[in-house]
Amino acid sequence: MGIPYEMAVLLLQASRAGADLSRPLCLGRLRMSIRPYELAALLDRLAPNADPGVRARALASSWADPFLELLGAEAVHTLDASPYEGADIVHSLNEPLPTDLCERFSVVIDGGTLEHVFNIPVALDNVMKLLRPNGVFMACGPGNNQIGAGFFQFSPELYFRTFSPPNGFRVLGLYLAAAGQTHWWQVRDPAESGRPSFFRASGETRILCVARKDDPDGHLREIPTQSKYTTAWDAAAGSPAAVGPQAEQERTVPPLKRRVFDVLPRGVVSGYRDWRTVRRTRRRSPGDLRRVDPLTMTFEESRNG
Repeated sequence: MGIPYEMAVLLLQASRAGADLSRPLCLGRLRMSIRPYELAALLDRLAPNADPGVRARALASSWADPFLELLGAEAVHTLDASPYEGADIVHSLNEPLPTDLCERFSVVIDGGTLEHVFNIPVALDNVMKLLRPNGVFMACGPGNNQIGAGFFQFSPELYFRTFSPPNGFRVLGLYLAAAGQTHWWQVRDPAESGRPSFFRASGETRILCVARKDDPDGHLREIPTQSKYTTAWDAAAGSPAAVGPQAEQERTVPPLKRRVFDVLPRGVVSGYRDWRTVRRTRRRSPGDLRRVDPLTMTFEESRNG
């Protein structure tokens, strides 16, 4: 768990946007995973008026506490299932949250903890309850090509459907950051586009989320369902064709293509199909993914632009 480059950018942009970072809660003790020279360049760009003493401590420390103090934190709190790294709140996110921890924090920061928690619905509900009204949840975790890092790799729709108005939240920004790319991709809510957002990259891809608690009673009161299913169910409601088992559609493959596929090696055929899927994804991605510069973006602008 830590603050990689992408999370540092997200926190600095949140601070510039006026987010209240005065009482942060870190899920797990967060280390500074960003290199000091990269952090120095970010501070020069996004926090040029930072206090020199706090800046020096942030650049020298391997822990995230001085960096969060630079962003306005009055006291940095850490929640962990074990006290072995000095967490001041010991509680497993697999278990429901004690009432004395509810609505205590202005921001909850997940720098790579939630994917290690098996009971993810309870963990997400806990995160929502930890926040004060108008508090902000900020996450940076594994998206693609990180199998084995934790129990889960997360998709954009997990965040969109969980941190949603029915649960008292709103996603302010959802981004994908692929290794080797200086830009990010802002993801459109699949419920708005009417289809899932697919993204492929050759290296690791991190998913970043900023969500705000709009309802003081916001929590996981509605179990999320992927929008493609609810859309299909709503469209089929009342239709006679939707009653009873659906007839299976027969897949038709042109005879010539079938004969060619029969003689080609399996790897060639699967490679062709993968290339075709990528091409189709790229053709439709401009409506689902928007390229943004993380150093100049604002959350609302990237969402509405």
